[in-house]
Amino acid sequence: MLIVRDLAAGYQRGSRVLDGVTLRIERGEVVALMGRNGMGKTTLMKAIAGHLLDATGLIIFNGVEILGLAPHQIANFGVGYVPQGRDIFSDFTTEENLLMGVVGKKQLPNRVPDWVYDLFPVLAERRRQFAGTLSGGQQQQLAIVRALVGEPILLLLDEPSEGIQPSIVQEIARTIRKIAGQRNLTILVVEQNLEFVLSTASRCLFMENGRIAEEAPVELLRPGSSLVQKYLSV
Repeated sequence: MLIVRDLAAGYQRGSRVLDGVTLRIERGEVVALMGRNGMGKTTLMKAIAGHLLDATGLIIFNGVEILGLAPHQIANFGVGYVPQGRDIFSDFTTEENLLMGVVGKKQLPNRVPDWVYDLFPVLAERRRQFAGTLSGGQQQQLAIVRALVGEPILLLLDEPSEGIQPSIVQEIARTIRKIAGQRNLTILVVEQNLEFVLSTASRCLFMENGRIAEEAPVELLRPGSSLVQKYLSV
């Protein structure tokens, strides 16, 4: 499904953040990417989604080499990306934001399918409300559903629990677990919330200094475990 090999990338020529990232994710897996701040997690997500120009190595998605392609081309191959900070359009309504998820996808009808509102019913209630007036948790739900409207087979989630109240975090975790199972969706999630990871992922990759330093099944990631202490403690 997703193969990354010897990926190096940064934001300025000569300034490297990723330094030889290698990983493999199979179809239908939910994999967490964890590590301290500044280790390259968000940079890796941007590189996979095509938002970094200065990257070398290999990224193969569903049998296609995607490194160097434009973000819209990668999206059309089936990659959905929910960036840190959500990037919703505040002056658009909820429904207008969701319609952006099908822009450029000629194989999909130009409408919001009913099933996406079933994931987070509050969005149906607020479909005519400007997105900038939604709560932080509702905006995160909107960003996730907007990505799903495009019917990806790989979903990249960057810090989906950041700044959100615990009850909404739990709802998002349940929904992610549900859609991964029902739609055979592959998910790579950057997350610092250990409870969220334990609720959604089957495997965890730990990043350190721009590389994948170690991986482990989530069963080993209990609070206070040696892996948590090694890669997450300050």
